Amino acid sequence: MISYLQAARELDLRWSFSLQFLPPTPTLYSNSEYAEARGIARAEVDLFMRYAKEIAAGNELHLNLLVDLYDLTLVHGLSWNDGSGHAASDRPRAG
Repeated sequence: MISYLQAARELDLRWSFSLQFLPPTPTLYSNSEYAEARGIARAEVDLFMRYAKEIAAGNELHLNLLVDLYDLTLVHGLSWNDGSGHAASDRPRAG
């Protein structure tokens, strides 16, 4: 079993990796492009929720708490790239 923070990091890694395989969202000039963009957005949300459910169930975590924590990390600019767990605004700036 892993912590909620570790689970949120795993969720971020899995979801971010899978987004590269979805087509880019088109510019919205027509109804068909609007429908295509909605389909892409729906696929993104479905992937996110599937991964969140798998991670939560596999680690005996509450799904809603995991999703809320992930949302909070995005709102506060937490960066998973360096593994530090510090908000982007807390890191020293170069230059």
